[in-house]
Amino acid sequence: DCSGQGGISYAEFMEVVQFSRSRPNRFDRYSLSTSCASLPENEPHLVLHFDVNNTIMMLDTATGADSIKMLGTVFANSAWGVVEEDDEGKPKNWVLKHKDISILAPEPGLLTYKEYVDLIHPPDENASKEWNAKEKKARKSLVWTFTDPGHPGERFRPELEDMNRALLLPEDVRGTPKAVAAGLQGNMVQLLPSFLHMLRELKTSGRSFTLLFRTFGHDLELVQKELNALCEGRHPLFPDDIKLDGSDGEPDYRMHLGNPGACGTFFRNPERDDIALIMGTIRQPRNVSEYPTFYEGNQDISIIEGPSAVISKVTELSGQQRTYALRDYYTAWSSMGLKSRGGKPFFLSWHDDTTHSIFFDDNITAADPKIVDPINADHWPRRFCNPQLFGVHLVQAQPLMSIVKKEYFLDCIRDCEAARRSKLRRWDVARRLLGDLASVQHVLKSLVAGTARNEAPGLERKAFQPWCFSKKVSLATHAGTFDEDCDDDYVTAHITARSRTVAEFLRDAGQGPLRHA
Repeated sequence: DCSGQGGISYAEFMEVVQFSRSRPNRFDRYSLSTSCASLPENEPHLVLHFDVNNTIMMLDTATGADSIKMLGTVFANSAWGVVEEDDEGKPKNWVLKHKDISILAPEPGLLTYKEYVDLIHPPDENASKEWNAKEKKARKSLVWTFTDPGHPGERFRPELEDMNRALLLPEDVRGTPKAVAAGLQGNMVQLLPSFLHMLRELKTSGRSFTLLFRTFGHDLELVQKELNALCEGRHPLFPDDIKLDGSDGEPDYRMHLGNPGACGTFFRNPERDDIALIMGTIRQPRNVSEYPTFYEGNQDISIIEGPSAVISKVTELSGQQRTYALRDYYTAWSSMGLKSRGGKPFFLSWHDDTTHSIFFDDNITAADPKIVDPINADHWPRRFCNPQLFGVHLVQAQPLMSIVKKEYFLDCIRDCEAARRSKLRRWDVARRLLGDLASVQHVLKSLVAGTARNEAPGLERKAFQPWCFSKKVSLATHAGTFDEDCDDDYVTAHITARSRTVAEFLRDAGQGPLRHA
């Protein structure tokens, strides 16, 4: 893969070989050169999965943080500097090195302020819950006040206030009956305008899509109220006649938490890699051991159990032009140490050229899907690796961009679609090449015998760069912008592991030890 977008595993290579042999397509040198242009350019059906908190909604109901504090956290994980140490070799101070905030580090060897905070206030697996709670409070306080006067990010305060103004409702909208009916109780927006704009643009363009909300929390009722106001043409920020409620004969994208076929919750037992989907409720057992007795006596639900049945059901839902509210099972993710394998199930079929699934979540990174479990729908329990999916099926939601750029989510979809088309063209070339085994054997024999023809003069050979060394990975922050607040016990274990990763990053970056003050 000379594009540097990732690699291919042995299992996937054999899959494409088998696919090629089942659909042989002999060619000559001219047909291969035109194969990319011959692929169909029809727009696939979009299956859009959205995390809620910090992805399409900048509210922290768990901590009560206001927008200024939330944005302070965003800026703290987008400002880059160096860490100074004291005489004992412990982190002492963080010094800003670049005047602009950015998602990726401007140069190797830098850490964000958020990473520094995780270093000086790391949780301790062996300490008491009270001590860890105190450390967590200290971390939050430092990042929330990052841009306050006298703090390391003071120079960014004007930018933060500009961004905060983008989250304010217009004065003539605040407190109006229309705003209250849409769930907008205060002075701030709830669902990001860039997200609502995306829905309206997909509607006006006639695009076929499925909308799935994927959250661990209890924020679906807030989403339902505002989303339905938008769909019914009652949203105060969009006073026009564009509707998504089916009243014009087009698909109805309103959320219906009371409809057994429109909402559900996943259950997972990571130890056995068991999975179930309970349709008709978003309630879920606190502990794995409570399943399935937790749902006994509930006549309005249906339980789909086992990988094959769940994949089939999710595939069925994904083909409908409507909205689904699916709650994911935090207990499973936390029991796996907040690792991808226990996260939000995301089923993908590698060779499906009629559907394009995209998952937006602020916890996803270029190095690790983290909160999302990308499952090969055709070969359970095989998982896809991040280089195969990032930027095509997985998107790390960036509040730094989504708050101020109206086209942010639409641009992400366009970028993913362009990357998908490029991927399909490369796979088509591979299929054609592998379909002509006689030619493959001839080339291999020529290489072994040393009689292969020289490359054409002037042909530039592009060096392959492993994904782990790409800028998207090596220059990205190792700290999550927002700490998870669902379960402090499991979060403690996760952040401890993450802090070790940051320390290792300092060593592996080749920049030497922390700088002495």
